[in-house]
Amino acid sequence: MIQKLLMVAVLGMALSLMVSPAVANHHEKSEQEMKMDAKAEKKAAKEMAKAEKKKAKEMAKADKDENKQICKRVKDTGTYSGRRVCHTQKEWDVILGER
Repeated sequence: MIQKLLMVAVLGMALSLMVSPAVANHHEKSEQEMKMDAKAEKKAAKEMAKAEKKKAKEMAKADKDENKQICKRVKDTGTYSGRRVCHTQKEWDVILGER
């Protein structure tokens, strides 16, 4: 009877030693997954910053384009030659009744 108990105890210890590395590996994978998640978050943050920078450049360009003067030759009634009139795109839109 004591031999059986001793044998069960030895088998239990052996089994726990066999399971321990598996549990340890699972823990290591979890740490690796955490590192990969951190890398993915860092990459996503870089991409967001890059997209924001690009959008800021586009908005600056749009502001610059909005203030750009557009000149057109306009004919006055009763004249053969026209005159040159310059306005921003916003002003032309108002004058021509667009937007």
